[in-house]
Amino acid sequence: PQTTKISDDTLYLCGSGLAQFVVSNTLNSHYVWLYDENEAQTIANNNSSILKLNYNNTGTYAVKVVEFNEILCASDTLNFVVVVKPKPLANFTSSTSDITGVSFTNTSTSADSYSWNFGDGATSSDENPTHIYVGNGNYNVQLIATNTNGCADTINKTVTIEHLGLAENDKITSV
Repeated sequence: PQTTKISDDTLYLCGSGLAQFVVSNTLNSHYVWLYDENEAQTIANNNSSILKLNYNNTGTYAVKVVEFNEILCASDTLNFVVVVKPKPLANFTSSTSDITGVSFTNTSTSADSYSWNFGDGATSSDENPTHIYVGNGNYNVQLIATNTNGCADTINKTVTIEHLGLAENDKITSV
């Protein structure tokens, strides 16, 4: 029998994660998967045409599968590569610059591009944006930090605007 790959030759992960390898399953065949057990934790195998491995560290890793027929003769060896890319870590702080203006300081690591959603329909791709809100309330601000590998991380924080219009009211009462 001839085993064929169903999974891609190269699997890409961001930061860490589960890699699943699948080859065609032939009746009466047995499969032996070869990989460095110090690099990956086996999630599922059981002499199967499917292998699931969990990777926790960035790097490039080799995985092989050898198919044995019913009389235990090796017939095929297939090679896979797993590339675990570094994942950015999204984070930011915010401070009120006036009654409605909020300055955002991006404290993300390992990121090259940024996508902000300020929770009121406005967005930005600036690294450290400033945004002006037009109404009091709680706004769910989302930052997506992405690196050149295409790996991304998302963080959400609530920004509260409470004193909108207070300056105008103070001017009226002080006249």
